[in-house]
Amino acid sequence: MHNSQMIAWKESTVRPSQYVHSFFHSHQAFEVVMVTEGAVRVHFSGRSYDACPGDILVFGSMESHVFEITDFPYSRTGIRFSREALRRTIQNPALSAIYIKHAPDFCHLLPVPREAEEPRRLLEEIQGQFRQKAPFYLENMLYLLGQFTVSLYRCCPACFPVVSASGHQSVYEVLEYLESHYAENIHVEELARHFYMSSSHLAHTFRDLTGHTPRQYLTLCRLSRARELLAATDLPLEDVAARCGFDLAGTLIRSFKKEYNITPGAFRKSVSAQQSIFENGLDIPVPDVMDTFHVPIS
Repeated sequence: MHNSQMIAWKESTVRPSQYVHSFFHSHQAFEVVMVTEGAVRVHFSGRSYDACPGDILVFGSMESHVFEITDFPYSRTGIRFSREALRRTIQNPALSAIYIKHAPDFCHLLPVPREAEEPRRLLEEIQGQFRQKAPFYLENMLYLLGQFTVSLYRCCPACFPVVSASGHQSVYEVLEYLESHYAENIHVEELARHFYMSSSHLAHTFRDLTGHTPRQYLTLCRLSRARELLAATDLPLEDVAARCGFDLAGTLIRSFKKEYNITPGAFRKSVSAQQSIFENGLDIPVPDVMDTFHVPIS
């Protein structure tokens, strides 16, 4: 996703005959999803949420999750936006924390009251702006994202993690650095020195803000890029590993299997099979082809 990009979608209804089981995946972007029909169970590491029409879920950058549809027909609408888009839109860390600061106890399913129409209406408006693509539609989408976030805060302020403005600006810079330099040989000690912090302070503040260690987040950035290369190219695994910052193909294989519960080779075969389905005219309405391949949920 381009640094300032924001996209939206309104997914077509999924019926049982069209259902393709998802696997654990993540995005190098923030994501908000609202269920509009049916029901779905969303699995994160160590926890699950059951969502029905009107429910809103928030996913942080690089947070692995999987959708398991539990009631058909099913559909959803959503938005996905980059860190730069968030920074352009929301300067107050008290508001941006709902997307950025996801500690292990963060609740991704927001308790937005059923009678609160404003957040749901704004999500639909963002989707409409993206679909119509009128002049300056991206600027309007970003404006509406800010309005949506404020409306969320007014509906459920207790869901917004507490964060100080002064303590985390340097960590935001570290996040951006890792997302841009994942292919390089990065050591946490050198990273801390580069941003004028001690290793212990970086580790503590980084985990407090993101729920990950710097090393874990770097691995997630590398895996995200590896998924893109596996899906879009026929590069050998050794080349994919090298381009993503892994020292060996075996390291990529082990990390990929641990995070996504599927090997890179099996993932690539699933992509190829799914593309064959699309080419033969079966419409499986999903917003991201990377979200659709079958792997059992562990």
